[in-house]
Amino acid sequence: MKKIKKKIQEFFTTNILLKVCSFVLAFLCWSAIANAANQVKTLVVRVPIEYKFEDALEEDYGLAVLKATEYIEIDVKARRSDVDRVSADDFKAVADLTQNIGGGEDFPSERLVRVEVSYSDDADHSAYIEWDYQKTGPYVKVNMDKYIEKQFEVKKQITADEGLPQEYVLSDDQIELNPSVITISGPESEFSDVAAVKVVETLEMTADEQVVKKTVNLEMYDNTDSKIDRESKPLLKMSSETAELTATFLNVGTPTVKLESINGTPAEGYKVSSFSVEPSTVTIAGIRSVVSETNEIIIPKDVLSVDGQKEDVSVEVDLNDYLPDGVELLGESSKAVVTVKIEQLKDKLITYNTSNLDVVGKNENYDYSFNPFSVNIRFNGFEADLEKLSEKSIHASVDVSNLEPGAHQVPIVVEDIVGYTIKNQESLSVRVTVTEKKNNTEKETDSSVDSSQNDDNNGTITETTTDGEESPQETETIPASVTESQNDDSVSDKETDENS
Repeated sequence: MKKIKKKIQEFFTTNILLKVCSFVLAFLCWSAIANAANQVKTLVVRVPIEYKFEDALEEDYGLAVLKATEYIEIDVKARRSDVDRVSADDFKAVADLTQNIGGGEDFPSERLVRVEVSYSDDADHSAYIEWDYQKTGPYVKVNMDKYIEKQFEVKKQITADEGLPQEYVLSDDQIELNPSVITISGPESEFSDVAAVKVVETLEMTADEQVVKKTVNLEMYDNTDSKIDRESKPLLKMSSETAELTATFLNVGTPTVKLESINGTPAEGYKVSSFSVEPSTVTIAGIRSVVSETNEIIIPKDVLSVDGQKEDVSVEVDLNDYLPDGVELLGESSKAVVTVKIEQLKDKLITYNTSNLDVVGKNENYDYSFNPFSVNIRFNGFEADLEKLSEKSIHASVDVSNLEPGAHQVPIVVEDIVGYTIKNQESLSVRVTVTEKKNNTEKETDSSVDSSQNDDNNGTITETTTDGEESPQETETIPASVTESQNDDSVSDKETDENS
């Protein structure tokens, strides 16, 4: 025990100076090591720039931002132990685009915009010894261009699915978009290749619903009709990037197109030979109930007049004016041409053998004979139709009812033939000789006498027409306007002479 106390006394009483120096030296070494571990370090912090009043820049200055500096760098001093507490979120950098605008007037141009840097509201800046940025005049470069707005009518490229039934169609007129006009705004230079705004969609009609409604995307297209990638145009803003589409699938029909009737009368000696509408049929689409009832599209007769005309008359009309409500025309054109053909009428004389007459009202006790053997019947009509007309086409009759024996002048009644007019019907007649029938002996005697008389005449018979002329071997076709009055007068005079 005494030895331990002795050693302790010797420790504090011997070599005191040396021991004090050793303690001081140890403290200094510890202090140096501690300071080295917590020395001040300079950091570079990248702070994103917040640009303010971009809308005011566009509205008040007519400028738009093309390209701007995204970050500023701030030198920050902090102790090594506090380095982990340093963050860009502790600062805010704000650039007012409407203040301190510098640069030229040529566009696009580079402008200088001042940036204000400060601590953020929730920053713990106790970790910072010092931070440095050009607080008195910090500017960043901003590229600007003229700000413009352009309106585009949305083009519809809407098609029906391949499975659409044939009796239905999808018409552009039955497709509605809301909105149908889009405004695009942004830097002028960004519009260089923007040509259109379109909606491209394929629609499918359900079995129970003919109306399709859906939200569709609106896209920008360039001059080559290629879609522009929206990511390549981040500075352009569309007033809407979608639209509400409503499409109605319509029923299809193919009615004929007709002219109601002919309006007016052609010049004397002329007649309407035909009339037509081209196209004669069209394709329509519309509400099912209306389409099913629309078999004809009637063009009113007052679209043209043939009064006093000697040549064909035609007029172009718009078929949309005559469509019922609820339908529309399908096709490139709604025009139709109405044509009325007018031809000159001509006359044709046809010799008709009176032996072919149908005798009406015969008395079985009488015999009937006719003189002359043939008559000329004058027909009036179109030249092409007259060429087809022959004696075989004619049916004529005489009425011998109540005729007593003797000679009688009886009118010939010619049955009307569609497409022709008989010009001398009133003057056509034949002399009918009525005789009582004889007994057999008298008949044989008369037969021998008649035979002898015929031999004396050498069997020659001259047929005389009601015109007082020999029957022509060929028929003659002449313009009605030239010969009508003259020929009718001649026929009437000659027949009168013969009858008398």
